[in-house]
Amino acid sequence: MAKRQTPDLATDEHLVTVLEALGDTTRLTILETAIAHGSVACSVLDDMLGLAKSTISYHTKILSAAGLIHTEREGRFFRYTPTTLANEALPALKDLVRRLHTADTRPCL
Repeated sequence: MAKRQTPDLATDEHLVTVLEALGDTTRLTILETAIAHGSVACSVLDDMLGLAKSTISYHTKILSAAGLIHTEREGRFFRYTPTTLANEALPALKDLVRRLHTADTRPCL
């Protein structure tokens, strides 16, 4: 009988944190914008999203806690830069979703 592997809780918990962070359209938009431009200023997000600063701050804190962005202070303002994880994970996840969307979903027999 094959020995069952013990799950790596640290890795599993981080995966859940990343997926939860990406599971919101506002956070996804923030991250995609940061990736597309290399970084994004909070003032750009204010104009683009039309949300309260506190709401944007809430979303960026979740992205930061997931390890998807770095937050840098520039005087009174903030700039958000995607991490290597974000630059690698988001395109891979988008590709996976595209492949799942076109995959044959019939059960294997």
